[in-house]
Amino acid sequence: MVLGRFDPETFTAPAGAAAAAPVHVRDLGNRTRRTALLLHGCLGDGEDFRELSVRLAATRRVLVPDLPGHGRSPPLRAYSFDGVRQALEKMVVGRGAPSLDIVGYGYGSYHALLLALLGSVKVGRLHLIGPVAAGLDEGQRALMASHAESVRSGRSDYAGTFAARCFAESWAAAHGDAVAAVRERARRVPAEQLSRELDEFARLPDLRRRLPAIACQTVVRVGAEDGMTPPAAGKAIARAIPGARLELVPGAGHALMLEDFPGTLASVEQLLAL
Repeated sequence: MVLGRFDPETFTAPAGAAAAAPVHVRDLGNRTRRTALLLHGCLGDGEDFRELSVRLAATRRVLVPDLPGHGRSPPLRAYSFDGVRQALEKMVVGRGAPSLDIVGYGYGSYHALLLALLGSVKVGRLHLIGPVAAGLDEGQRALMASHAESVRSGRSDYAGTFAARCFAESWAAAHGDAVAAVRERARRVPAEQLSRELDEFARLPDLRRRLPAIACQTVVRVGAEDGMTPPAAGKAIARAIPGARLELVPGAGHALMLEDFPGTLASVEQLLAL
């Protein structure tokens, strides 16, 4: 994959921004254009959007944060999804972008839904890639709590499992280097941070009944062979949000920005151009 310019120097915060939120962010593109906020998943950081952000920055402003506890962003003292939402709000408002579009990947999609439903920023469009469920049953909550305890105790290689389940089997077999790179990057997330996030998943605020209140133009894009966040979760979100469009990608797994980058780029650009 040929990567465009994704300069680490774009982490440099403008004057006064450091006090706004503990979030490092790449600020790309034309600051006079409409802003797109790209939110990565549980075992990633802003690098997940390396190529997508460069392409989008040709026609708009793009903010690519490392969520708290990931990449170059320090962890929250008391981790919660609402705390992440508040940190993101402070960051985007501090950078003069109170109105924006959001692309969310994996659990970044859940943060996108929280911002659209509860946030003080105005969200115009939502593009959700391989989204996690908007609500969990008791069995799923217990499983998340068990995963959190396994990570905390060192009994689980959750990052290795993530990399193994992130791709469609046929794609993974032909792209071993990409799978290894995802596994290596996933293992950079500190176990303490990961266990806190899994604990929070076990207490996941259920948004399912609130989704019909979302008035954003929305696309939900899922891989038909996603073993990490089952397609049923994305389908349920698309059914609940009025007018949302579901895109089911045959033969693809969770990592649609690698497995189907051209199609995913086209889908995002089409929505953001509306």
